[in-house]
Amino acid sequence: MKKILFFLTLSLIVTGCGTMITVPIDQTLIEEDKATVIVFHEQGLTNKFPIYFDKEHVGDVTSEKPLKLSVIAGEHEMYTKVAVVIDRVTKKVYEAGEVYYMRLWFDQGVWVSSIRIDPTYERLSYEVNSHQPEQTEYVHSQVKLDSPPLKPYTKSLNTSNKPLATKTIAPTIDPEPNKLNAPCIQRMKNTSDYSNSMKEIIENNQGSKYEEQINILNKKIEMACSEYDY
Repeated sequence: MKKILFFLTLSLIVTGCGTMITVPIDQTLIEEDKATVIVFHEQGLTNKFPIYFDKEHVGDVTSEKPLKLSVIAGEHEMYTKVAVVIDRVTKKVYEAGEVYYMRLWFDQGVWVSSIRIDPTYERLSYEVNSHQPEQTEYVHSQVKLDSPPLKPYTKSLNTSNKPLATKTIAPTIDPEPNKLNAPCIQRMKNTSDYSNSMKEIIENNQGSKYEEQINILNKKIEMACSEYDY
């Protein structure tokens, strides 16, 4: 087991030697009467992750290639299969006509490590440390699924005089930095200092703490670049 964790940790460290690229996310619905689910990986691991939706292999995700699924509204489960770690199953209810963003990530624990697929905020694109040659165009794998949901989706009806509860929306994070500072920000993200900082964050943080530290690092870069006029 120690050897397995060592190789996984090494895989994470090696990602620091790649090149930071920006992968756009196609937000369009695949089918109007179904939900669209977008699965992507932004930690920079070189693995190909097979995605299972309701126990059926529906496609693969890599750092450079997201996977788009069109699914029947209702509750479904999704997970990946990697032999050396625990594959966490994510159950989620999807609504027709909506787009859902799911982030696949390696959760490195002290004794047990996991591969998780968690809901995340809306993305126009994501940045990842890649070992593949940068492409002029990135194409999502796109799959239409007809598997019935584990539980059907039904909208709740308001039968009382109480006002309908408003939908809770996660705070949005601007996925695109200020265009005025974009050249400066990109240059700083291509430096070895940024790669080393990313490696340290990945090694020492999991879950919401990982997201928090990534946001702090990016905010520092944006603040530094705000002082320059490129």
